[in-house]
Amino acid sequence: MTLFSKGFSADFRRVKIFLFSVFLCLTVLSCGGQSDEDLREKADAAAQFFAGTFSLFIPDGYTVRAENVRDKGDGFTGGVFVVKSPDGYEANIPAVPFLLTPDGRRIVLEAHGPFDEDDLNDSQVPGFKVAPQSFTGAPLLLVSSDGRVIAGNRILDTAVDYAAENMKKISLDETAVLGDPGAPVVIVEFSDFQCSYCRNSSGVLKKILDEYNGYVKVVYKQFPLDFHNWAYEAAEASYCFMRLGGNEAFGFFHDEVFAAQGEITKDNHKGLFAALAVKAGLNAGKFAQCVEQSETADLVERDVAEAFSLQVDGTPAFFVDGLRVPNDPGLLRKAIEMRLSRIK
Repeated sequence: MTLFSKGFSADFRRVKIFLFSVFLCLTVLSCGGQSDEDLREKADAAAQFFAGTFSLFIPDGYTVRAENVRDKGDGFTGGVFVVKSPDGYEANIPAVPFLLTPDGRRIVLEAHGPFDEDDLNDSQVPGFKVAPQSFTGAPLLLVSSDGRVIAGNRILDTAVDYAAENMKKISLDETAVLGDPGAPVVIVEFSDFQCSYCRNSSGVLKKILDEYNGYVKVVYKQFPLDFHNWAYEAAEASYCFMRLGGNEAFGFFHDEVFAAQGEITKDNHKGLFAALAVKAGLNAGKFAQCVEQSETADLVERDVAEAFSLQVDGTPAFFVDGLRVPNDPGLLRKAIEMRLSRIK
């Protein structure tokens, strides 16, 4: 009887320990998963970062909320970012699906996973596979330690200030500046003198420089497109104007070329640029030598390399203190106001 009692007591203690472990697993550890509190904390932090990163495109007073938050397995957190109006209603903006890595640092936008590696299809990218129904030709893939894969069309790193990283890729040395060189807010424009959209945006930028006189400057970067037959020569000539006559001479060339853009051709551009140099008061011989010997080609190539490093694929392309901004006057002004609010 004593042995039975001891055995029963030991078994009962083991049962109690087992039941307690199950209870702890379900209520706190979620059996190896994540607690609701952990999920919500990660998702809220991600929503805050998402809102800050894309604040330019979120209406004033609107907020971003992480919803449908759930444990996706392997420590990953899934859900959707929803933009809500000040009165709490969903804005007319599509929700953005997301996945968070286990450490909460990386946000995979428009995610389609995770998937088991066996479920993936061959892609056109060597060494990579593509998730089923993925709409991107070269998907970003993030592989977890056990081989499970997440696929999405963009991955954000919450430890990175993307605007600051963009500015690190842009050289401000020996660049042409429109506006007050000492202005605190920098608009970097990658442009092409043969581009009609660039010609149109030059008028918008002139108005912005007038409106924010002393607060905003435009750093003009060259990105002549391959299919334009005199844009590269114009880029080189513009830097010759800058070297020989400073920002004022560059500004003169900038305005005159865009004004006459429709009249400039592959056959007549050299003569026209030379005439502009004389009109600007530059030394005609030095200008001719500068363009004939491609003395400023290194500056043009530098700008083009920077454009590629920033994944610029067309002109005009704008960065306000490093923040990428579409060719939209309203968004340009909003980006400027956002930057000024931080420095005033």
